[in-house]
Amino acid sequence: TVQCPLAHCLLCVQVGCQYGSSRLFSASRDLTVLMWDLHGGDQPVQEFCGHDLVVSGLAVSPDGSQLCTGSRDNALCLWDVESGECLLKNAISRNLVRDTVWEAVGQSL
Repeated sequence: TVQCPLAHCLLCVQVGCQYGSSRLFSASRDLTVLMWDLHGGDQPVQEFCGHDLVVSGLAVSPDGSQLCTGSRDNALCLWDVESGECLLKNAISRNLVRDTVWEAVGQSL
């Protein structure tokens, strides 16, 4: 595994944020998602690692407490934003996951 302390090692393929928040999330071909604080320094404040292939989709929950990521490994991961812990990983199909979105009302994916 290649360690990249300051940023993604490979191309960033997706970005997302929560409305009204200074947090920005970036997904990369390096199999990771990084959380950045736009008012903070030049280093990510959290790293989310758990996919086996390129992370191709991400969505932040309406309250900003959780992150959902999708990957070409056919899996969805649900993360705790503060701890970076993977709360759930579920292979959902034979096809790659390209996009994720939270329902506008409630806490459903």
